[in-house]
Amino acid sequence: MVGATGRGALKWIDVSRGTKRTNLPTSTCSGYVDPAFVSGDPFFWLNPENGGLIARHVAKGLGELRPASRAVFLANAEAFQKALAKDIERWKVALKPLHGLRVFSAQCGWQNFSAMGGPEFVVCKGTPGELPSPSSLLLHIKQMKADLILVDPNTPADYTEAFREHSNLKVIEVASSIEGIRGATTYSALFENLVKVLQGQTRR
Repeated sequence: MVGATGRGALKWIDVSRGTKRTNLPTSTCSGYVDPAFVSGDPFFWLNPENGGLIARHVAKGLGELRPASRAVFLANAEAFQKALAKDIERWKVALKPLHGLRVFSAQCGWQNFSAMGGPEFVVCKGTPGELPSPSSLLLHIKQMKADLILVDPNTPADYTEAFREHSNLKVIEVASSIEGIRGATTYSALFENLVKVLQGQTRR
């Protein structure tokens, strides 16, 4: 996250410090690891248990930029964390009956949500940041014995079409950003939407 100081200079606020990460990398034969993935999956914010820590980092960073408002930023972060904690407990209860469900996600970041318990999110295994071919993913889906396929509004159309035509599994679209959810304005709305969609599909 980037903020601007009063002098116009930019200040980086590292919101990832201390967060739980998935897919911590091992080096390739050449010893190279893509810098974007050196600390693990970059979609760490899709684990809601990281949300409170992210908020505190943001509050502290903003407090350094605007010292007069530091107390307000920190109080807002604390209120956010308390409300999120209640949501997390509710989601865990709602997801518990879905334990054992294997969900293949074209958006690999949803693997972070497996920390909530309930469904297990299996994702593409390939070069970080590169989406394997549809045929490779279909084979992976079969080998992983997935029960459901999750695609993102940004998943290429030919991939979604291939999943629907050749997997014999239900394919559902779920946004991994509140921009793709009508009327959503909060961090919790992102996960609320996912939980409701999963519950709805498994009840059919």
